[in-house]
Parts: sequence; structure tokens; C-alpha cells
Amino acid sequence: MSGQIIENVHVTNPTGPCIVIDGASDVVIRNSEIGPCGQNSDNVDNVGILIANGATNVTIERNVLHDASTLIRASGAVHPVTISKNLFYNIRGYSWAFQAIQFAETRNATASTRITCNVIDDTLVQQYPMAGGKSRLVEDHINFYNSGGTAQFMVELAYNRIRGNPDGLGGISGTAMQLGDSPAGGGGSGSNVPGYFNVHDNIVKNVNGQGVAIAGGVGSVVRNNKVDNRGTRADNTGWSFGLRNFDSSKSASVTYSGNKGISNLWAFDNDGHLQPPFSTVWAGSGFAVTDGGGNDWQYNFTTDVWSEPLNAACAG
Repeated sequence: MSGQIIENVHVTNPTGPCIVIDGASDVVIRNSEIGPCGQNSDNVDNVGILIANGATNVTIERNVLHDASTLIRASGAVHPVTISKNLFYNIRGYSWAFQAIQFAETRNATASTRITCNVIDDTLVQQYPMAGGKSRLVEDHINFYNSGGTAQFMVELAYNRIRGNPDGLGGISGTAMQLGDSPAGGGGSGSNVPGYFNVHDNIVKNVNGQGVAIAGGVGSVVRNNKVDNRGTRADNTGWSFGLRNFDSSKSASVTYSGNKGISNLWAFDNDGHLQPPFSTVWAGSGFAVTDGGGNDWQYNFTTDVWSEPLNAACAG
């Protein structure tokens, strides 16, 4: 229902999604606990919050979301969606198809979507194990599949903290942010890959895949992010930053500035290569890259990035 406010509640559902926003607008979900949602099984539809069919102007803030296959999914929504100051943990994926936050087929916009000041932490103890003793798998903590912003209304991802599990226990932690993901990345063709991501001031620590990955689209900006991907297992830490144009028939461009990153230099076994001078950036072909200056791709973090104070923008 449009105009609805859901607050100060604990929402669970043993058979499916906890909350469905279907075509509605001006919905607020705040100060609540969402999860568990769905069975501990191989069901991709066990979503925490589903935003679908043109739903727009949705705000999700100051919640705890846990124990669902994907904790927030926007499928065929319309920007803006605001996701801010939430805690996410225990993504119950069983294959490479599950996220904390996913946008799918969401390209139309009347304002900018903002994903800010969230904490996604794979080290927190899982309350509800997977059925049959299966290990949890996380594809991408934040994924934009064939989705993105526009030149007028960029998607902002800022001041978020994403921590994987450094030794792989309790499940494998996938890429922190996979932006511009597209059907071509899944073996399809003719993808419509939007871009226009404004990715800044995020902290990533010890994820299995790449820290901040741009998989296609034009006009994206990646600035002032910190990625320390030096985990305790070589197969559980990927490139700190990555590029891969999933549809080489379409243009792709990104500007980097002020980023700091380091990793154990694990990568996919296909067409990636080092792109000078980005010595810890894994890059496929087909990207126009602008170095805006101030990047350090082999930065030796001497203090724990996860322990840094919250950005002032996240106060309140």
C-alpha cells in the first residue's frame, strides 16, 4: 500500500519473503528487524524485502536484516530507493546468486537511489544454519544486475562497510560491490548495461571476490574508497578494484581518484589482466579508464580499516 510506514516491528515469514512492496510508492521501513525469511532451503525467492513492479520512493533505514537468501531485492523498481544505516548479516545463499542488496532490471529514475552508511558483516554468527548442513555462499554483497542510474540521477553508494569472512568459515564471501552486471555476464547477449554509479568513501575488508567491481556501463566515478583484501586464505581474497565489460559491444567508462587498495592478488581464471598503473586492479577489455589522481593500489594499511570511525555523514 502506498504511503505506508512500517516501524518498530520484527517481521518473519517461514514460507517466503518477509515484506513485499508491489508497485507501491512512498513506503518507509525503519527501526525494525527483518528475518528470518523463507525456509533454510535452495529457494531464490526467500527474500527479506522485495521491491517490485514499478515500486518507487522506498526508504529502508535503521533496520537489522538477516537470514534470507537475498536481504533486499529491487526487481523492476523505479529509482529512487534509499537504503541507509542498516545492518545486514547471514545471507543464506546456496550458490552464486545471492546478495545483501540486489537491484535487477531497474533503470528508470525520477531521482537518485542512495545506498549509504550500511554495514554488511559476514563474520557475525549465523542464527539459522542452512538446511542439510550446506555452506552459505554469497555472490555479491551489493549487486546491480542490468541496473543503474542515469546521467541526471546517478546511483550513489557511499560510506558503506562490507566485511567478508577472512578464512572462509561459515560460507564464502563474494564480491563486495558488482556494479553494471548484465545478462552478458551470465552468458547472454544484447544486454542493456547502464552505468552512472557514484561510489565513494566505502570500506571493504577481506571479501572473496573483488572489492569494488565495475562490470559495464558509462559515466561511473569511484573515489576515496578503501579496500584491504589481505585475508588469511589465498582463495578468499580478490582484487581490491576490478573492471570487466560484460558486453564488449557497448561502451564502458569509469574514473578513479583517491582510492586505496591492496589484495592477495587472486583473480578469475579467464580474460582478466593487470592494467597499468593499476597494479591491484583486475581489468578485462573494453573499458575507457580515467585516472583522476591520488590512487594507491598497493597501500599498506597499518591499522584496521574496519575500526575506523564512522563518517560524519552517517551520524544521527
